[in-house]
Amino acid sequence: MQSSPEPNRGAVLFDANALSRLALIGRSDILATVFRGRCYVTPAVHHELEVGVAIGVSYLEPILTLVERKELQVLDLQPEDRQYGATAPRKLGVGEVEGIALCQRLGMTFVTHDRKAANFCERAGVKCLHFHTLVVALEQRGLLTSQEAQQALQ
Repeated sequence: MQSSPEPNRGAVLFDANALSRLALIGRSDILATVFRGRCYVTPAVHHELEVGVAIGVSYLEPILTLVERKELQVLDLQPEDRQYGATAPRKLGVGEVEGIALCQRLGMTFVTHDRKAANFCERAGVKCLHFHTLVVALEQRGLLTSQEAQQALQ
């Protein structure tokens, strides 16, 4: 795993659930199309995806391919990002806490399908894009079919 350079303007950071929903419907390719070099994950999310593939969740493989091609980049944590976890609710996963910490420090947008994570982002002043909102926008732009959008949101 290699870390990426500092994210540029308009960068987004995905949680594992949002990525896995796109992978489940076979549309992880849309990340490179829509976000072009501005798409990131945390080390914990990357590890979660690797573990998923290792235990046989084969639909996650295209996400790891995006990482290999650097179309989805893994950001390293700084000490202050790790310390941020102490302020986050225990009900959030490690990947979500890392993501929110990175987004707060770097001014990125956190993409999540988890209501608790989104609510915490709102309270913490972190930009957050609900996965549902993203899917609706992708459908409206013709980048997802209605069926794909429905499947992604189930």
